[in-house]
Amino acid sequence: SKIVSSVAQASVDTSKLHVRGGEFIQREMEDLFAVPETVIAACKEIVVSSSGRRSLLVFSSGVGHGEMVRDTLESMTGEDVGLVVGSTPSLERAMYLERFKGGSLRWLVNVDVLTTGFDAPNIDCIAVLRATCSPGLFAQICGRGFRLSEGKEDCLILDFGENIERHGPLDAKDYGKKRKSKGSGEATEKFCESCKVKIPAGCRLCPECGAEQPMSDEEKHGASSSDAEILESLKP
Repeated sequence: SKIVSSVAQASVDTSKLHVRGGEFIQREMEDLFAVPETVIAACKEIVVSSSGRRSLLVFSSGVGHGEMVRDTLESMTGEDVGLVVGSTPSLERAMYLERFKGGSLRWLVNVDVLTTGFDAPNIDCIAVLRATCSPGLFAQICGRGFRLSEGKEDCLILDFGENIERHGPLDAKDYGKKRKSKGSGEATEKFCESCKVKIPAGCRLCPECGAEQPMSDEEKHGASSSDAEILESLKP
């Protein structure tokens, strides 16, 4: 199937995320994407950009974030939204997947579950509400939309995690190589507004007391999908 990406104003700033073991620190990433204002802005864009599309697969950054995205999409659309995570009971998971493949469930949110081995040719929109340092993982996520299906013209990729900028267009000869890295290796610290314990600068929730931290001016950027092209061949 043809694959395209949307043009938007900005994407979530992942430059303050820190890397451990070759991947972004999970808790930091979910804290970044699970800010309520960011979730609302992202879901609004997904709903508007996906108008007319029939099968939308959403990749979230954690279980709590996935629940927020599901609830927000249901509230905005009035439609049923499925959620599949690692702990989802097998019968419930099978029910969601069957409905999604059959077309009776338009929305399906998942957390690190449907990246590989999931075949639903009807998928015509993928929203990536997470960041990854792995070009292979991002390619696998986008690959869920590559299958041909009757009535499907293309698959729209909405990248909210700067993954296209990080890894480059999927069809580039140097995909995943020599790209500018987003995210740093050492954490910049700040003090929790509540308990005064030192925490990473990008944390939205204090790991010690759980208090929500105020957003800096740099973090108040909203959430829109990337305007980078998903394929090099689409560039003018």
